[in-house]
Amino acid sequence: REYKARYMKMKKAMEDFARAARLFTIKSAAATKIQSNFRTFVCRRSFRSHVLGVKAAVRIQSLWRSHRQRREYEAVLGARAVLRKFVPLLVDRTRFLRMRSSARLIQSKFRDYLARRDAKAVVIQSYARGFLAKVEARHRNASIVKIQSFVRSHRVQAASGQDLKAVRFRLVAATARVRANPKLGIGHQTQAALAGLSKAKSIQSAISLCKVLEFSTASSTRCCSMVCGDVAAVSSLLRFARACNRSEPHVDYLRRVLATLLNIVDADSNLASGLAGVEEIFTTIGELLQMYRGKSEIFLPAARVLHALAAVIPRSSVSAGEIAGLRRKLEGISQILKQKLRLEKKYIHHMETRKGSDVLARESATKVVKTTRELQSVYDVLNCLEGEAKYHMEGQDCCAAKNTIVRRAFMETQNLRGLGRE
Repeated sequence: REYKARYMKMKKAMEDFARAARLFTIKSAAATKIQSNFRTFVCRRSFRSHVLGVKAAVRIQSLWRSHRQRREYEAVLGARAVLRKFVPLLVDRTRFLRMRSSARLIQSKFRDYLARRDAKAVVIQSYARGFLAKVEARHRNASIVKIQSFVRSHRVQAASGQDLKAVRFRLVAATARVRANPKLGIGHQTQAALAGLSKAKSIQSAISLCKVLEFSTASSTRCCSMVCGDVAAVSSLLRFARACNRSEPHVDYLRRVLATLLNIVDADSNLASGLAGVEEIFTTIGELLQMYRGKSEIFLPAARVLHALAAVIPRSSVSAGEIAGLRRKLEGISQILKQKLRLEKKYIHHMETRKGSDVLARESATKVVKTTRELQSVYDVLNCLEGEAKYHMEGQDCCAAKNTIVRRAFMETQNLRGLGRE
């Protein structure tokens, strides 16, 4: 009972507090509304007085502008009336000055005509004397040059007479030896080298034979025909090329093999067509391109040989599958070279902004040049396979480089010639 009385008392106190809080909220809201209405009334009254002041200022400005324009117009009318008196005088003076300048110009031209008429004879005489002097000097210089050439030829003959005689003697002796022993001729040497290649078992034994083939194909078109006609020997060359690695003897062998193939394809397009018919020659050269990226002494000759062979594909019996595989391989090589070229150029740009050394700039620029040449050679082969200029190099702005060495290297890349235009 005591707890209930305490609870009822607390409930009543809370109801009284809530009633007082509601009453306070209502009074506060009413006060806020009254203050808002009063502020609105005050602002409206001050804005009305401001608007009246602005209208009065605009009216005053309008009246002042109209007054100023009337004064300027009246000043212009007064100036026009003053100038109207002096205009005829100005026109007459202008006409007089023009006529005086025309008369002076006519007099000057007439005097020049008289002077030129009197100087014509002098000019003709001077030109005639100059022509005669030039003819005499030309004859004298020709005589001097001829005498000097005779003197030089006499001195050269006197100085190198013994050497020429020795060279002629050696040539005659070599010719006599070849006639006495036909086995010493390059034709017989080429046949022997081809027979040795068919029997060769290792790359070391084939290197000396490749030296003979390189020399003979560079010296004689008939030797090129002999090499191209021996399919077994060419297949042996390609078989050994596929077995090569990056060691120095193997690189030397590949260099000589590619030089021999270049001599054959440069000698005659018919020989190139016969060479394109050798089994797996496109696959072998494509593998060399893929393996020797960055080694320009192997990559560029291989690309040149492949370009010459691709140019005669319509006249040779090459399978479409081999050509498709070669195209995919070349596209993969071009993507790798493009990525390498992009990274090298990015490194050069980073080095220029950070002011790297000239040694690093020269090395990076050399790498850019080599990679650009290799990529251009691959694009030439792909364009030859496609039959249209589908692949092309993006031009470089050589003037954008800050380093002089890098700029010179980029200028060299812009002057590159493709394999098909060499």
